[in-house]
Amino acid sequence: MAGGTARLDRRRICFPASSAGFPRIGSKRLVLLKTFCETRRFQGTCYRAANRIDLGEMQGRGQLDTRSEFSLPIKNIFGKPLCPDWKAILSR
Repeated sequence: MAGGTARLDRRRICFPASSAGFPRIGSKRLVLLKTFCETRRFQGTCYRAANRIDLGEMQGRGQLDTRSEFSLPIKNIFGKPLCPDWKAILSR
């Protein structure tokens, strides 16, 4: 199931490959797919089994919360690198 989930994520993004074989959206190169997993309900086992990298935790307020009144649950962020030098690219 975990492998199928990772393949499905990559297939849902329809993009042409660049000449280097890496996906692009417009002039931007796509280097990382990220997924959010709610920590109270799930441990993220399938994402770890699919070789996703645990990038940390986050807690948002939600799109419609303009007064910081409604906090959302804490979520783990998992990433799937699409190119080997993804850290260098994202740290620019």
